Formats: sequence, structure tokens, C-alpha cells
Amino acid sequence: MSSKSNVKKSNTPAVLQKSPASGKNKGLIGWIVLCGPICIILLVAIFRGSAWVNQQSEAGSLSEAQTHNTLGLHAFEARRYEEAYGQFMTALKIKPDFGDAQVNMGNLFQASGDNNRAITTYQQALNIAPKKRDLIYNNLGMVYGKEKRYEEALEMFNRALESGVRLPQIYRNIGQVYLSRKQYTEAAEAYAKAIAEKPTLDIAYRDMLREALLQMDDSDLIQIAKQQLVDGLSDSDRARYDSTLILRYADREPKLADDYLSYAQALFKGGETEKGIEACRKSIELHPMNSAAHNRLGVMYASTGDLTNAEEEFEKAVRLDTRNDEARENLERCRSKKGIEG
Repeated sequence: MSSKSNVKKSNTPAVLQKSPASGKNKGLIGWIVLCGPICIILLVAIFRGSAWVNQQSEAGSLSEAQTHNTLGLHAFEARRYEEAYGQFMTALKIKPDFGDAQVNMGNLFQASGDNNRAITTYQQALNIAPKKRDLIYNNLGMVYGKEKRYEEALEMFNRALESGVRLPQIYRNIGQVYLSRKQYTEAAEAYAKAIAEKPTLDIAYRDMLREALLQMDDSDLIQIAKQQLVDGLSDSDRARYDSTLILRYADREPKLADDYLSYAQALFKGGETEKGIEACRKSIELHPMNSAAHNRLGVMYASTGDLTNAEEEFEKAVRLDTRNDEARENLERCRSKKGIEG
């Protein structure tokens, strides 16, 4: 015979009612709550070494570093050097092997006159950004040149030449070193090589391929680029690339005028006055509004006794730039000498 239970039925749904095992259930739930984050951490730790996770992490850090590098460049161009330094440093903290930021940091030290730190930074950049070695070696050469460490400067420039890109810039830097050392024959040779690399479609196309070779990792593309360098530029290539490449290299023309002017100075200083006059005229042909070029040509004419042409060039120099005191003084001396001889 059964007896009635004195336990009052609960209105709580059965699934939520306490049971003798409720303590165990609570413990299980507690472990799930506790272990949930741990499980996620373990999964991330396990898969962190996978290529996919590495690629995603690498892409994210590179993008963030690039953003800070770009902000640094904007600040650098505006000469806000402290701000630029902070941005480049942040980029390098995010991605220590970010070559662009390392090179830009070297440029920043160079621009601010901290040559020792510029040299150290560029040397570090060679290790983390070997594909930019032509630019880094050239920049190192410029810093050594400022420090009057001319042998080291020439060594850096010659290493930069090995890449085969940006040759006019490197040759003119070599020429400047030789001018500083009063080695006028060597300076003239360097500037002649810079002029020989004047902007043409073929040279622009070659430079584009060589720069691509420095940046590419794909072996198939590298072989194609190498073969194109051997084959040269075809007529169909000329039609396709003409407008793009000529526009890209158009800004070299004023530099070409400067190269002719430096070439003229090296020739003149080296005793080849007639060749110097010819080179100076070529510079003026390319950049007729350059007061300094007219003044230099006037000096060359005066050295040969041709005071008429010298006076004409000095007058042009003063007319183009009324603040050119050197040209004004040369004009007065030229007129005075003409008056005495007359």
C-alpha cells in the first residue's frame, strides 16, 4: 500500500528542476565557461604556425605599418621631422623588417644633418631591404660625400651602379665627388656617362625592366624580364609604351641640363675650354632661363678674351635673375676691361 507524497510539485519546467546530479551539472557548466576561452586560445596557438594564419597576420601588420610609413612621408615632406620620426618608428615596431620605413628613417636622418645615424640606419636597411640596395648604396654614398669621406662615397656609388637602375643620378653623384677632389678629368667622364643615359624611350623601358627585376620574386616573370632586356624594345612596344614612359621620365630633362652644366665646368676646370663652352651652350639650349648657366658661359668666354660674347652672357644672367650678384660683378668687370682695352 502506497502513501501520498508530502512533496509539493513544482511549477518549474523539468529541464530546469534540481536533481541529485545538479551539483555535477553546475560543475560541468562551470568548466565549459572556464575552458571556453582557454580552448579558443589553444586553437589559436595550434593554428598560429599554419601558413594561412601567418599570411593573415603578415598582411595585417604590413598594412598597418604601411599606413604609418605613409603618414611619416607626409610629415617628412612638410619638414615636420619629429612627427615623421614617430611614424617611421611605429611602422618599424609593428613590422621590424619593413624596408621602406627603414630607408625613410635613413633619409630623415640625412635631411636633418645627423649623418652618423643616417649611415647606421642605411647599413641596417641593407640587411632587411636587399632589393632596395641600389637606392641605399646611393644614399650612403651621398652621406659619405657630405662627410668628405670620398673613397667610401665612391665605393658606395660603384656598388649602386651594379643594379643598372637610376644610372644618371649615380653618375652625377660620382662626378660631384671628383669635382670636390679637383679631379676634373674623372669628373668630366662621370658627367659624360650621366648624359649618355639621357631620357629616351629605350632607356626608360630598360630601367623599368631592371627595376622590376629588383622587386620580383616569381622566377617565370624574372626570366621574361631578362629576355626582354636581351631582345630590346620592339616597334609594337614603342607604340604601347611611348606616352606612359616618356611622361614618366620627362622630369629628367632639367637634370640633363644640369648634367651638361656640370660637365662644362669639369671640362673648363680641366683646361678644355672650347669643349666646356660647347657643353655649356647645350645646357642653355635645354634650359634657356638658367641664369647660372649664362653666367658660367660668360666666364668661359672671358677666359678666352672674347669679352663681347662674355658681356652678352653676363647681361642675360642678370636679366634672368636680378639677385645674381656674381653675374652682376662679372658684368661690371667685363665692361671695365672692355673700356680699358677700347
